[in-house]
Amino acid sequence: MSDPTLTISYSNTAADLVLHAADGTTGTVTKAPSAEAPTQASLTRPFLLTEELRAALKAGTVSFAIPANPTPEQQALFVEVLRFLFRGVGSELIAAGRRMLDGERALEQQRDSYNASHQQVTQFITAGGPLAAGAKNLADAMKGMLVPKAEQAAVTAAQQALDTLDQNFLTQMNAGNDATPAQLQAYVTQRKALEAALASAQATLAQATQALEAEFGAAQKELAAAAAVMANLKQSNIGTALSWTWTPPSVP
Repeated sequence: MSDPTLTISYSNTAADLVLHAADGTTGTVTKAPSAEAPTQASLTRPFLLTEELRAALKAGTVSFAIPANPTPEQQALFVEVLRFLFRGVGSELIAAGRRMLDGERALEQQRDSYNASHQQVTQFITAGGPLAAGAKNLADAMKGMLVPKAEQAAVTAAQQALDTLDQNFLTQMNAGNDATPAQLQAYVTQRKALEAALASAQATLAQATQALEAEFGAAQKELAAAAAVMANLKQSNIGTALSWTWTPPSVP
C-alpha cells in the first residue's frame, strides 16, 4: 500500500519550495505561475515534516487542501503534521496575534482617555473664549489702579513746591539780589520743611502702592494671562479627536 499524502497549495511566485527530508532526500514544489494560481503538490510524510514547509507556512505561502473523506492513514498523518507545525510556529503565531490585539486595546484605552480630555477641553474653550474681553477689561482696570492716584499727585505737588522754591531763590541770586542772612535762613528752613513734606508724600505713596500690589498684583497678572489665553486658544489649536474603525472579527 502506498504511503498517504496530503495536498498543499504553494503561492510563492518568486522561488521554488525545496524540502529537505530527514532521510536526506529532497523534494521540490515549483513556484506558482501567479498568486491566483498556486501550485498544487501532494507530499508524503518525510516532506511534510520539514523546516522548509514550516517556514513557508509561517510566511503564508503554503496552505492545506483539507480532504473531504480522508482515509485513516491520511487522518493520522494530518494530525502528526499539525502537531509538528503547531509545535514549531503555532505558539509564535498566537503570541503575535495576541500582541497585536493587546496593543490595539491598550491604544484604544488611551484613545478613549484622550478623547474624553479632548471633549472637556473643547467645552472649556467654547465657554472661555467669549470671556476674553471681560477678563482683559478687568485686568486693565486693576493694572491702572495699582498706582494710587491721590498719593501720586501729592508727591508730584510736593516735588513741584520744592522745585519752585529753589527756582525762585536761584532767580533772585541770578538777578544780583543777594539774600540777607534772614532770607537765607528762611529759605533753608522752608526748604527743609518742603523736603520733609516730599519725603512724607513719597513714603505714603510707597505704602499705598505696596498695599495695592499685595492685594491686586498677583491677581492682575493671572487675570491678564487668562485673558490672553481666552483670546488666542482656539478649537483648531487642539486638533481633532482620535478615531478608527477596526473591531475584532468574530472567528467561527
